[in-house]
This record gives sequence, structure tokens and C-alpha cells, in this order.
Amino acid sequence: MRKAEVDLPILRKHAERLHLTADRVLERGLKGGVSDHFGFMLFSFLVKQQEHVRSVLVLTDAGQYSDTASIARIMIEGLCTLLWCAAEPQERALQWRAYALVSDWSVLQKRKAAGQVVDPDVEQDLRERLAEYGPKYFTKAARKGGADTLDFPYQNTWHLNETGQPIGKGTLFDSVRGKELYSLYEDFSQWIHWTPAGLGVRIEHQEDRTFYNPNAYSTAAQALAAAVQSMLQTLELVYEHFRIDSEPSLKTLQAEYLKDFLPS
Repeated sequence: MRKAEVDLPILRKHAERLHLTADRVLERGLKGGVSDHFGFMLFSFLVKQQEHVRSVLVLTDAGQYSDTASIARIMIEGLCTLLWCAAEPQERALQWRAYALVSDWSVLQKRKAAGQVVDPDVEQDLRERLAEYGPKYFTKAARKGGADTLDFPYQNTWHLNETGQPIGKGTLFDSVRGKELYSLYEDFSQWIHWTPAGLGVRIEHQEDRTFYNPNAYSTAAQALAAAVQSMLQTLELVYEHFRIDSEPSLKTLQAEYLKDFLPS
């Protein structure tokens, strides 16, 4: 069985290569009009994935192996969200993008409740735009009794199916054939949620004393592998949508990554 501490520098090398590849893509910018909702979403998610892979690299270099799980978990969720949207790119990307109106409305209402002055023109513009896009996010109560009967008629998520019902994380992952990723996502969640399972693997008992073992090599290796997969597949979607070529190609980067881990 391969040792995680041996794999760390190899995984780090590939994560760094994809980080540099994404850097080159972002440096030259991406073409796309305002109405290209999926293009805008891809650009936004690539920027965020780039931030996250950098964080995983920094944490790994600093020996903060446990916290790499938190970042990798975010990357996995972002990847599966993009893959879900890719099935109906413009419609679902608009669903993601237009939810900003709901978020803005929530902020505006909180400011008014706190006695802050709100620009009436801004409020009216937001009302008009929500009249067009807002019903998509209505709660069940708002759909049944009318939005005007509720202080806030919107759901707290944009992940909704065709009938307006919230989509759970497990369902989202299953829909993009991400069952294994979901299992890893849940494993990473243990550290985030302070569970005995998340903390216990780092605690050792020796006679009458308890010690903390910070060398969570396996966690860092899993996080780097998740970062590589998340960045690689995000870039694949970006390359396909914007018709980008690069040297070396993504296929080459993937092949070289697999070569380092597949039996010879």
C-alpha cells in the first residue's frame, strides 16, 4: 500500500501545475457577453477554485494538513454544482445568477428593519426585477397563499428542481455520478463539524496520557487529490465552453497525473 506522505509531493506537483494553468487562462481573460450566463458562472467558479487550490497548497506547505479538508470539501461541492448546471447550462446558470436578486432583497429588508435609509430607486428597481425572476424561488407557502402574505417569500437556496423543491447535497452529487465524491465530501465534513470521528483520528492515547498527532498525511493527500480533480474538471468545462487550447493540453496533464499513480 502506498504511503500518503510519499504521495504528498507528487500530488502537490500536479495541483501546482493545474494552478499555473488556470492562472494563464485567467490572466488573458475570457470572452463572453452579459447574456452568457453559463460562461459567467464558469468564470466565477474558476476564480474561486483557483483561490481554493492555492489555499490547499499553502496549507500543505505549512504542514496544516487537517485544514486542507475544509478547502477541498468546498472545491468538491463547487465542481458538482458546475457539473449539475452543465446539464442545462444557460437555464441553471441563470437560476444561480438571478438568485443574487433574492440575496440583495434580503439585505435591503434587513437595512430597512434596522432603520437605515434605503434608496427608493434601488428598491423599486429590485422589485421590478424580482417580479420577473423571483417567483422561481418562492417557498411552498408563497406559491400556495401568495407572496404578498409573507415577509420573505423566497427559499434560502437556489438549488431547486423543476417543481421548485430544494435539491439536497446527496441528490445533487448523485445526479452527476458523484457518489464517491459525496462519500469523500462527507468524510471531510467530519473535521468541519467537530465530530468525534473528525477529531479522534488525530488523537493518540499512550498509557495515562493523551497526545495530538498533527501529521494527518492521509487527509492532505485526499485533499490534494480532490483539488486536482476539481480543478481539472472545472478547467475542462471552461475549455469546452470558451474553446480554449493550451500547451500542454488538459489531456496531457491528466495523463501524466494518472501515470504517477497507476500501476506500471
